[in-house]
Amino acid sequence: MRNISFFLLILLLLVGFTTTSNMGLKIPSPGDTDYPTSISDSFTSIDQHDHTSGKGVQIPAGGIADNAIGTAKISNGSITQAKLAAKTVQISGNCGSSNYSSTTEADIPNLSVNITTTGRPVVVGMMARDGAAASYIAMQYGGSSFGQPFAESPFYGVIYFDLDGSNIAKYMLSQTATSTNAGQERGWPSSSFSYVDTSAAAGNHTYKARWALDPAGNANAILQCWAVRLFAYEL
Repeated sequence: MRNISFFLLILLLLVGFTTTSNMGLKIPSPGDTDYPTSISDSFTSIDQHDHTSGKGVQIPAGGIADNAIGTAKISNGSITQAKLAAKTVQISGNCGSSNYSSTTEADIPNLSVNITTTGRPVVVGMMARDGAAASYIAMQYGGSSFGQPFAESPFYGVIYFDLDGSNIAKYMLSQTATSTNAGQERGWPSSSFSYVDTSAAAGNHTYKARWALDPAGNANAILQCWAVRLFAYEL
């Protein structure tokens, strides 16, 4: 053991320096016969370090300042789907079996959702309650027959999407009743109604579906909502 220790001491004196564990920087030791070269080599290594293996300790998460990595520093395709946060979809209760027959705009029962956004576009739409019931928006002529051959009467409905008390989208429903088809009804699948809202700033918001009869049409029309839900999610 003494012989080994003595040999290492002689070798250290001959070499004249030790090296650091992460970058191999030369640390001059007593007896270093080439001190300037040791210092020069160490500064060269420091100047060339890039934190890859053997060129410095890797930077931990705490060593990166907030907002330090901009879009330009992220290579195309480097962020995969697995790294993206799952979208939160807000879904309302369903409208059940609801009827409405007024030209005064009103909320469709239960079709309201609250969502917190970051300022990106928001998709708003209608969907089926589930697979157990038919889901649709319908409009029916509720009056009696006209009693005159070939007579016609148009009737109209309006579906709105509303953001925080203001309408952001409007959809017209149109049908024509004739003298021989009193009680005629026309339906639209719930998925017929969707909208991409780009107006919502970051914050908490309420989206609603609303409806009304258009006063330009026959007053005997009836709007109907069957097993429909409202949804909203941020892109």
